[in-house]
Amino acid sequence: MAGAWLAWRRRWYETTGWAVGVEPIWRRWSGRVLVALLLASILLSLPYDCRDHLLVLGGIVVRSSVLAGGALVLAAALGVARAVVSEPIRRSPIALRQKRCARRMATLVVAVGSCFLTVLGALDDLVMTYVVLEPASPQGCRVVVVERSFLLLGSGDIHLLPSGRVVTNVVDGYQAEDGQQPFSRGRYSLVWTGERGLLTAPGTSDAPVTPSTFTVDCG
Repeated sequence: MAGAWLAWRRRWYETTGWAVGVEPIWRRWSGRVLVALLLASILLSLPYDCRDHLLVLGGIVVRSSVLAGGALVLAAALGVARAVVSEPIRRSPIALRQKRCARRMATLVVAVGSCFLTVLGALDDLVMTYVVLEPASPQGCRVVVVERSFLLLGSGDIHLLPSGRVVTNVVDGYQAEDGQQPFSRGRYSLVWTGERGLLTAPGTSDAPVTPSTFTVDCG
């Protein structure tokens, strides 16, 4: 079966002229896109503390681990396409063959690193809760909160999403006792005066939030 597949590939290369015309361009650009996807997955897998922005689409925060996983899936699909369509490496001259092998080994190392970091990023994302608060400001500005809870430790960041944008900016943060997540439980108040908002989340007497009052300005 494998021999028939390889024989068909050789005939296809010889009859279509793929190896002479399109294949070098395909190999060059698909390789660059593959590396770019792997690097993107690495950057998207960085811990939350290394990032100051969130992506919000349709009122939903897109988790970076999902984007990193999507980049890895696309990279895997492109890698399979390169393996199926590209000219067999053994048909190339020795010098070119060695160069291609070195590139493939380097790409493999980056791919393994990307997979490892994506898994770590997904684990880091498990302790995060993303909440888009209601209501929005009169002009559509939104407040987005990232809550982190691990054992008895709780904390979070306050983000602003200006109207018409999809990327937030972090503006404040807080600490919560006993791993409290007041925003995801609806224990907050957000009142707008124009484009200036007053956000309050006192927590409870046994598990206060510090600070408990935030002023956000979308002006």
